[in-house]
Amino acid sequence: FFTFWLALKNSPSSGLSWSNTVNAQTVECWFKMSIPSGTSISDHMTILVNRRTGTENDLSAYWIRFNPWSGNVEYVTRGASIGYTNKLVERPYLDRWYHVAEVFNAGKMDLYVNGEGVLSQAPIPLGVLPGADPWKFQLGAVSPNGEWGFLGKIDEVAIYGTALTA
Repeated sequence: FFTFWLALKNSPSSGLSWSNTVNAQTVECWFKMSIPSGTSISDHMTILVNRRTGTENDLSAYWIRFNPWSGNVEYVTRGASIGYTNKLVERPYLDRWYHVAEVFNAGKMDLYVNGEGVLSQAPIPLGVLPGADPWKFQLGAVSPNGEWGFLGKIDEVAIYGTALTA
């Protein structure tokens, strides 16, 4: 697996996280899991997240991860007073590419897998996300609380400060 940090700046009014100012974002990527036989995964495997540190209960605009207890790929978002965990891919096949996307626009969240809508939720009162760094994100990260680096490949990550249409 690999772990690296990438910081991008696109404009002072928008970053790589949702904010009250922008009030819209699109996050998407391709991934495929390749877990060697006999590997026991004991914590979440991060695919993409908009912070560097913290736990599941800390604020984040988006966290796409593999949950070893459910066997599903999930989308997690946590605001100041509310949070959501939603299934994106139920028990993904190994060595199969999946495209996942989250579109957040004026309180409405839409999730897509391979171009098909899997959830439309509105409104989501995330509020301000002061714990999420609006300029940074991680791919395949190993977090300080011991989460696994992603076992597989991640490709074509795109983060927009606007809501794309289906």
